[in-house]
Amino acid sequence: MQKAESLLQELRTSSIGDMVDILATMDSKTIANFFSQEHPQTIAVILAKLKPKQTSEIVGLLPQELQAEVVIRIAEVDQVSPEILAEIDEVIRKELTALGGVQRFKVGGVEKVVDMFSYLDRSKEKKILDRLDALNPPLAEVIRKHLFTFEDIFKLDDRAIQSIMREVSNDTLTLAMKTSPDDVKDKIFRNISSRAAEMIKEDLEVMGPVRLSDVEKAQSEIIKVVRKMEEDGKVVIAGRGGDDVLV
Repeated sequence: MQKAESLLQELRTSSIGDMVDILATMDSKTIANFFSQEHPQTIAVILAKLKPKQTSEIVGLLPQELQAEVVIRIAEVDQVSPEILAEIDEVIRKELTALGGVQRFKVGGVEKVVDMFSYLDRSKEKKILDRLDALNPPLAEVIRKHLFTFEDIFKLDDRAIQSIMREVSNDTLTLAMKTSPDDVKDKIFRNISSRAAEMIKEDLEVMGPVRLSDVEKAQSEIIKVVRKMEEDGKVVIAGRGGDDVLV
């Protein structure tokens, strides 16, 4: 509680830019505890200013009944007026009023939610999406269409998969394939060297039970490789979530 009160005091004496810097250095659990008593709209506006990884950690630590509500508002809070931000913090109101009272600040949107989901483990992602199905079905559908999953990689053409596989270690790939259907495994084996394919097949045969969270972590690491390759201009992902094409 003392940490939460200290965080509140820092936020109240900071500008919006300072606030984001402060939160970036704070423990996600402390922030989640602090936000757990706040209105979902207030939480969403502030979290939407943070980096996706930290946002996902905080959302995952919020009370379960708050998680989907916050996600909805992050997706919907595409732009926020200074007046709304002013309601969150008196100091922030003064900072934004000095900007003329008409500027609007990009803080959230569906893209922010999709980036956040890329850092969530599959079980939490599924729970939030299932809740969104009940609270806001159209939004849940839009988010699902934009999410790029491990299985989506193998809907791409062979040349693209080969480029991706060259950036992934055999150990990570083996663990990621543990729960993959046979058609995904077959496509992977066709796009790596025969020696690597045989080694992975042998490792999969002798691999004992593993935690699902470890498999999902390995799959997430590969997805991050794909996203990094896209950022670096090495590959282009068109139309995430459906008939994606990587060239």
